[in-house]
Amino acid sequence: MSDFDKDIRAALNAEERELYDKLDADMTLDGMMLAPFKTRLKRWTIFAFIQAFIFAALAFWCGYEFFTSVKVDDRVFWGCLMLLTALFTAMFKIWFWMEMQRLSVVREIRRVELQLAGAALRADARHSVETP
Repeated sequence: MSDFDKDIRAALNAEERELYDKLDADMTLDGMMLAPFKTRLKRWTIFAFIQAFIFAALAFWCGYEFFTSVKVDDRVFWGCLMLLTALFTAMFKIWFWMEMQRLSVVREIRRVELQLAGAALRADARHSVETP
């Protein structure tokens, strides 16, 4: 935990600190990879993950066919198909990593909202105490 995070935690009351801890900004890579499977887009995430595995398997199969074929026409066909399936695999994986990044940004925005709300509540409480 950085010094900045420690300063933020020190400024929060117990209830805010509990909410702040639930947001878990310092997630491990395992936690970040599992997070997209727990959101409203989990069906799309599962679909993309399965498609990535299918296209990866097809890419390996096309690669095998490429290296075992004898005719040049067959090699061109299997080579192009292998590149195409590898491209689809990469696109699905990029989408998955972008989804992980989106969730990370949303988590940080929620942390900032919590900090601002806590600061506003403390300012309102000080203002109400000062005015009779």
